[in-house]
Amino acid sequence: MQGSLSNRLLKSGSVQGLHLVLTIVQNIFLLPFFISFWGHEKYGEWLTLYSIFNLLMALDNGFGQYFSNEFNRLYHENIDSARNLLGSSLRVTFISTFAQIIIIGVVLLLDLSESSDSLQYIQKSILPYVLILVLYRMVLGGFKGLLVKTSFPLGLFHKSAMIGLFEFVLELFVLIISSFLNLSLYQTAILFVSIKSGYVLISFYLIRSWNPLLFPWWKHGDLKTGIKHYRKSLPLIFNFISEKFSVDGINILISSVLGPSVLPLFTTTKTLSSTISKLSSLVFQPLVPEIGRLHVKKRFGKILDFFKVGWLTTTLLGILIIPVSFYVNDLYDFWLGKQYQLNAQLYLFLMLSVICFNFGRPITSYFVSINYFKGLLTLTFLRGVISFGLSYFLILYYGILGVGFGMLISEVVVSILGPILFYNSMADSQYKIKAFDIVIGTLQLSLISAGLYFVMEQHHFTLIWLFSFCILILNLIQFMRISNDTRNRFFNRFSVKSE
Repeated sequence: MQGSLSNRLLKSGSVQGLHLVLTIVQNIFLLPFFISFWGHEKYGEWLTLYSIFNLLMALDNGFGQYFSNEFNRLYHENIDSARNLLGSSLRVTFISTFAQIIIIGVVLLLDLSESSDSLQYIQKSILPYVLILVLYRMVLGGFKGLLVKTSFPLGLFHKSAMIGLFEFVLELFVLIISSFLNLSLYQTAILFVSIKSGYVLISFYLIRSWNPLLFPWWKHGDLKTGIKHYRKSLPLIFNFISEKFSVDGINILISSVLGPSVLPLFTTTKTLSSTISKLSSLVFQPLVPEIGRLHVKKRFGKILDFFKVGWLTTTLLGILIIPVSFYVNDLYDFWLGKQYQLNAQLYLFLMLSVICFNFGRPITSYFVSINYFKGLLTLTFLRGVISFGLSYFLILYYGILGVGFGMLISEVVVSILGPILFYNSMADSQYKIKAFDIVIGTLQLSLISAGLYFVMEQHHFTLIWLFSFCILILNLIQFMRISNDTRNRFFNRFSVKSE
């Protein structure tokens, strides 16, 4: 049985790894292709369209997360209750998506003639095609989103992940074909929906073959029960919406105020800066499941070691980013073929926001592993409100730089609040984050920020190397404050699984 479990975990990890590789291929290697063939304007329009679609899908994603957790529990307790949950949830998902169509219809009927030209342009030229995608979600996509989660209690996560991987490949295929043929948004939306609909029908067949006991699902459950569960999922829905506002909401804001053609400049700069986040994921992801086990065993000292390892990793990556940033202009020109000119200040703001995000990630990962929803909701809500709220006010005066600054401030606030929430969640003072560790972290972030600033200003090179040396000294101090056992396990085996 253990061998079977190990095999499934290996398959799941392989599929997720391949998905990550394809995401990097899309964001780095294919992005210049899209801009070159589609042009700044049309590619910006597609980004805006998909951002609006993603923001609406937050309603379904939040409920989907609740359904997944509840279905996993009920499936092993009472299969009839699990069937009722599935049937009820699919019904309420249909209603939720129908409500999204009504929202789009209302916005289409609004008179935005006195609003910004870009906002009116989005309303008339982009929103109708969002409606096509939402109609697809109502008829097919929303059902697939829930049904694929019914494979989790069977230990078939790798199969559901494979369905997601192939769907992602099909989406890439649609974008490549649409940009290469220079299709309109209407043609792209129709092609997108047609190909995904065919694939969803194939997915239904596969899911039914995995778990035939759940079919026919439409004979079980009722809308009233579905609404009851939907209300219970509101905190998760709220969390997903807040998270989407700090990403897709920002994209929509830029497009509606500055125009769709400006959006690719922001997204390409963000992609360049977020590479550090993807690199750190290679360290964090294998460790996150272990943190929940350490919490149950009350090994809070080891959890603090996990935080320190995360901070150490982030600052080491920060040191690497400083010399790389010397050549970021040349790298950006080579990457996009000089189709855009890098905004150095925007790059600085976004890079620092990513570093702050990674600095706070260990504590966020801990909250995820123990299902501490209050802490997660607080951090996600503040990130979304501050980043979008500040961007909304600053973009009118400082343009795209105001957006970058708003995102940076939101990550700084969340990075400060995270340790406070963790401190309050710990009853025993010996397991609380020491003030000395917070001081070291603050100094490291300050030195990295100063180093990047001077790099982008192209002067004070002696100070830059001095800052890097000081960060290394602080890293050494931080390294020595990690327990010997954790150091040996992490740096020799890259995991703490045998803890």
